[in-house]
Amino acid sequence: MTHARSQSWRTGVAVTLMAFIALVATMVAISLSQRVDLVADDYYERSLRHEEQIASVANTRRLGADFWLQTIGDELLISFPPAMEPSGIAGRCVLYRPSDRSLDRSVELHPDTAGVQRIALATMVRGLWKAQLSWGYGGNAYYVEMPIILE
Repeated sequence: MTHARSQSWRTGVAVTLMAFIALVATMVAISLSQRVDLVADDYYERSLRHEEQIASVANTRRLGADFWLQTIGDELLISFPPAMEPSGIAGRCVLYRPSDRSLDRSVELHPDTAGVQRIALATMVRGLWKAQLSWGYGGNAYYVEMPIILE
């Protein structure tokens, strides 16, 4: 009887150990098959410029209702304050796709004489996007980020 119980105990430990090894191997295989994209290739460098980013966001907030960004139909409209001369605005709008970095798009800012920049969205894949707008004017830096859902 002692021999049978001893054999049963050894078998139980061996089966448990094999099940654990199989579970770990499965988890490693699943982890290795997942695609991992960083938000940006220069992620570390961007984190070092975080304080500048905070100041740019604060500058944009001070603009208040004079600045707006919204989607109307298949267009993204960006309206700059009337006090900003359109020819003095220099920057870009990055349309960032969180689920697939290869779809990201960057557009140079060239507002019309009324201070409005139009960006066509009709050819873009439907779903969640983030408009990341950064520009400079009169020695000040500005930044705003807004989620956009294309349906």
